[in-house]
Amino acid sequence: APPVAAAATIAIAILGFLAGRQVPPAPPAAERIPFNWHIIHASIELVRATLHIRRLFLAILSISFFWTIGAVLIIIFPPLVKNVLGANEQVASLFIGIFSVGIAIGSVLINRLLKSEVSARFAPMSVIAMGLFVVLLHFVSLAWGKNDPGLTTLGNFVLHPMAGLMILSLLGVAITGTEQVGFTLVITEGFGTIPMASKTFELLAKHAGQKASLSGATQIRAGVIRPEILISRKSDQQGAGPPGGAVPTAGRSGIRIGDHVRIIRDPWFGRIGQVVALPTDLRQIETESVVRVLEVKFADGTSAVIPRANVEIIEGQ
Repeated sequence: APPVAAAATIAIAILGFLAGRQVPPAPPAAERIPFNWHIIHASIELVRATLHIRRLFLAILSISFFWTIGAVLIIIFPPLVKNVLGANEQVASLFIGIFSVGIAIGSVLINRLLKSEVSARFAPMSVIAMGLFVVLLHFVSLAWGKNDPGLTTLGNFVLHPMAGLMILSLLGVAITGTEQVGFTLVITEGFGTIPMASKTFELLAKHAGQKASLSGATQIRAGVIRPEILISRKSDQQGAGPPGGAVPTAGRSGIRIGDHVRIIRDPWFGRIGQVVALPTDLRQIETESVVRVLEVKFADGTSAVIPRANVEIIEGQ
């Protein structure tokens, strides 16, 4: 029932908050290094500097592999469940839930193995194990399609004779795809050919030098989650309204006509526009999914109809 689900969500959130309060502080171990704005040159130099340190180079490769595999799996879960297993959205949600639980288990296990030390020494072994579980997931998916192409419900999935192997492969990928690293870098939209929004730049520049907390958590499916930067307010700013002149967002209820949004999927990835229409009827898109859409007008006068899940609101515009 919805009330029970809501109560369980709040209870788990409180438990997560209490657990987070037990995390020990982790100040930087070295002095701050000036940022090199020549990204290509700096990347080449970084790779060149690690090539002769085999252990470090393998750790970098494996961590890159973790991120790639994680992103690919999150993207393919919906089509895998629908087209291969023939199941509904409840099974897709179960897959994402199993994947999230596996990541949590992997984080706890790697922390126990490292004894709270920030290190990537288990990365090479983890990436090999992760690859094996991905191969297992592949063969289980192939066999599943042959055995029961008519699977549709969550109950049928749980009772399927190969459900245990499917859950094991998902958990294995998530658990072995966890590695602790000690540095978080949030790259804003000012990267490559996508210019940084002026308000974003002005807000960050205004608080240059202040202490901040960064969360690099990112989710590109089943509800977009973007990295966050939390900046502590100076004592002379208390009671002076939101920092940087940002518009408070408490009480918002979804996208509205007039909102400025950024497109987060091709072929309009990175473009910024204004919502001019919110059709109430569902539309079928190229993937054959039926979704809610919106119409966005860009600065050059052109417009496009885009799934609502493929945009994010630009706050403070």
